[in-house]
Amino acid sequence: MPRTVTLQPDAAMWLLSRADHDALFANDPDAVPHPRYRWVSSAQLIYYEPTSVAQEMRLAAAFEQAQAPSAPTVEQARAIYDEIADEIPLFAFERDGDLWHIRNQSAPSYGDPLVERDWVLVVGREGEAGFERAPLAGAEVARALSWLPLLDGHHTLDEVAAAVRGSAAAVRVFRCLSRAELFAVDETAGFDRAALPELLFVSHSCLFVRGERASVIFDPAILSSTEALASAGRRPYALIGQADAVFVTHNHWDHLSCETMLRIPRQTPIYVPRLSEPSLANPPMRVVLEAFGFTNVREAAPWDEVTVGDIDVLIVPFFGEPFGVGSRFDGFTYHVEVSGHALYGTVDAWRDEAGDMDPVIEALRQRKRVDTLLFGASNMHHEPLYSAAHLRHYSNELVARPDLVRFHPCVDDVARWSRVLEPQRLIPYAEFIFSGARDCDDLRAATLSARGNLAAYWQHFAGEDGGVPEYLRAFKGDIDRLASEVPAQLVALHPLQGLWL
Repeated sequence: MPRTVTLQPDAAMWLLSRADHDALFANDPDAVPHPRYRWVSSAQLIYYEPTSVAQEMRLAAAFEQAQAPSAPTVEQARAIYDEIADEIPLFAFERDGDLWHIRNQSAPSYGDPLVERDWVLVVGREGEAGFERAPLAGAEVARALSWLPLLDGHHTLDEVAAAVRGSAAAVRVFRCLSRAELFAVDETAGFDRAALPELLFVSHSCLFVRGERASVIFDPAILSSTEALASAGRRPYALIGQADAVFVTHNHWDHLSCETMLRIPRQTPIYVPRLSEPSLANPPMRVVLEAFGFTNVREAAPWDEVTVGDIDVLIVPFFGEPFGVGSRFDGFTYHVEVSGHALYGTVDAWRDEAGDMDPVIEALRQRKRVDTLLFGASNMHHEPLYSAAHLRHYSNELVARPDLVRFHPCVDDVARWSRVLEPQRLIPYAEFIFSGARDCDDLRAATLSARGNLAAYWQHFAGEDGGVPEYLRAFKGDIDRLASEVPAQLVALHPLQGLWL
C-alpha cells in the first residue's frame, strides 16, 4: 500500500497581509493569534484595509475599559474615540444628531484582493506558540498554495513534490510546513464513498451529502477540533477532496473559512450566491475564489436548480443575520433531493432589512416536499448594541432598529416553519458545534424511535450529576422544548456522525 501524506490534525494556518502580520507579532513573534485573525483572508474580511482587525480590537477594548453602556450617547462615544483616535486611523467618528458612528474607512474596488498586498503564511500547531513563516508576494499566493489540496491522504509525497516544483513560492510554503513538522504519513486505505451514509454532519453548518453517483459539500468550514475527531474513512479533507461540487451559502468565515478553502481542489465546481451589489458586508465571492486560483466558480440565483450527478439542489432565498444597518448580503438556503429523500437546510436564515423567511418557507412548500429540515436556532442577539456591525462600524443605530437586534432564529421560528413544511424529521445544526463525541455510530432513519435520539445524544455530555455542561444547557432547553411542540423526530448529530436516510 503506498504511503500517502496529509497534515497533522492540529495543523493551523493563517494567511495574513504583511501589515496584519507585523501588527500582530510586533511584541512577540510567537504570540498565539487571536481567533479573529483566522478571518482576515476569508471572503468576509479580505477587502478591509490591513490592520482593520487590530484596530477594531483596540476600539472594543476601549469601550470595555470605559464600561460603556450597550448604546452610548454621542458624548460618551466621542470621548472614548478621542482617547484612542491616533491608534485607530482607519476609523472616523461621524455624528448625525443623536446618532453616531465610528466608521471603518476601507473603500475597496472589489477587484483581485491579493495582488496589491504582500502576504505571510504563518503555520504551527493549534493553540501552541512557535510558528514558521513563508512570505508571499500578492501575485504568488494562488500558485504558492495551489498544491495544498493534495494533502488529503490520497496522494504520495512524490506527487506532492511534483506539484510544488517550478514555483519558488510553492517551495517556500512546502519547506515552511516541513520545518513546522506538520506533514503526516497516512497509511490507511482512504475511504469508500459508498460506505458513508447519505447525510454526514461534518461540523457546524458543513454537510456531506452522498448519492449513488455523486457527493456534494455544503459550507466547508473545518476546524482542527473536528479533524481531531476523524477516524479513517471520514477525514474531512479527504471528503472535500472527493466531492463533486461545493455549495457556499454566504460569505461568512464559518461557512467558508480560509484554511478550509485552501484545501479544496481548485477545479472543483463551487456554487456561490449571485452577487447583487458589492460592499464590505457583501463581498464578491466569485472574485475572491478566482483570485485564489479556483477555475470553476458558478453564481447561483434564488430558485435556480442545480444537478450534480444524481443529486438535485434547489437554491432557495436567504434573509438573515443582520449585523447593523446596511448589512444585507447575498446568500441562499438549499433544498436537496437525494436517493428519494428531500432535505432543506435553513443555515442562519431568519430575517434582515430586506425581508424574512416566512414567505420563502410558504413558497418552498408550494414547490417541494421536505422530509428532513436542518435548522439553526441559536436565538442570538447583539449585545452590546454598539458593536453589532463589527469591523464596518460602531454605532448606537440599533436603538431605533429593535427589529435588527436579534440576528438568528429561535426554536419558535423553527416550530412555525415546521407547521408549514411538515417534515418527518428535524436536525439542529449551525450551532458552532465543531467538536463532540468520537466514533459515534451512524444512525438509521428507519430504526430511530418516533421521537428521535435526543436522550442518547445528551447522554454523551452528561457529567457526574447526569446533567449537561453549562455551555449546553440553553441549547438543550431549546431543543427539548421544540421536541415537545412538534410531531416530527428530533435527531441530533455529533461532528462526523451520519444518518442513513
